Amino acid sequence: MYAQTSSDYLVLVNKDTLFGDVQFTGDGDEQILKFREGGNERWDSYAPETVIAFHYAGFEYYSREIRLPEKGLTYGFLKKLTGGKILLYAHGEVAPAFFMESATLPLFLLQQKDINYQQQLKYFLTDCDLESSIIKTEYTEKSLLSLVEKYNNCSPSEYTRGGDDIWIIQPRLGTVVPFHIVPKAEGNFFNIMDAQLRPPAPDMYFAVQVQYPVRKLSMTKIRFATEFALQRIGFSGNGSNIVSGWETYHEFRVTNWMVVAAPKIYLQLPIDGARLSIGMGATMGFNAINTSYEVVRTYLVDGSQVIPADRDFIELPVKSVFMPTIEFSGYFGPFAAGLKVDYNYMGYAGEEYKTMQVLMATAFVGYQFRIDR
Repeated sequence: MYAQTSSDYLVLVNKDTLFGDVQFTGDGDEQILKFREGGNERWDSYAPETVIAFHYAGFEYYSREIRLPEKGLTYGFLKKLTGGKILLYAHGEVAPAFFMESATLPLFLLQQKDINYQQQLKYFLTDCDLESSIIKTEYTEKSLLSLVEKYNNCSPSEYTRGGDDIWIIQPRLGTVVPFHIVPKAEGNFFNIMDAQLRPPAPDMYFAVQVQYPVRKLSMTKIRFATEFALQRIGFSGNGSNIVSGWETYHEFRVTNWMVVAAPKIYLQLPIDGARLSIGMGATMGFNAINTSYEVVRTYLVDGSQVIPADRDFIELPVKSVFMPTIEFSGYFGPFAAGLKVDYNYMGYAGEEYKTMQVLMATAFVGYQFRIDR
């Protein structure tokens, strides 16, 4: 700045600074600037082309070459509303037009007609995740000033800023709870009439998710990912069937290990300083799954005799699997937390074709490592 701001002043194009009184009218077809030096009764008029800046009524005004929709390229006085990373200016008083610029952005008009100003804000204010605030921003001095000050005061995180060349590796740790299990078989595996399954205890979930570069879509973002997960489902049950003409009662345990690779697509809904993701995906084809079916105890239904089960194990490699999933996750800086629900339909190889259907919920926490290409 070329002069102090304790009183009104005028800075001419030759860098001379004049102190005195300023009169300014910012509306109408022309902006009128008048100035008189202290103790002088005569007012002199100044065109925007002859002035660099002036101070009036507590604000700084700058003469800039601007492009207005009705006038095209012209010179005009811009009222500086705020400074910082982004500068916000107003042209006019009653129905002002607003301009923005920064160290990396040339001065540009926030438009209301051909290009929606919210789309411009969304495009230029990318590193603080302010999309939800942008949607609520009106084309007024108060509303735009609030948004720009929020942006200027934020501390962009490398985990929340956007980018087209960003990969994310996210380890996850959580617990999985199967809450609906339907076993079906024609052979020995689950060949139990009216089997009753007891509610399982929470079990283990560990995953590494690789998220591919983002694609921007309107006010949201789409991200693609592949998840490599190891999880275990353990549950127990009981039921009765006919063995050698005797009706027997069985107690059993099943432990199901799964290693899955699931492609997913995420729709990210930004929140100020954070973001919410809704993800969908499915795993199809062969997976490295191993299921052990352990008979714990077998005895006659009337309880007159207990038949030792010798803790029989049946190892069943997987033949096919289909597992659609939906996930809700939130991101706060590098940290992630969420809940996903999977419907797991598995077919096993063995003497007869066997299936098991499991609906399960998984709660998890994670941490993101970003890789900028």
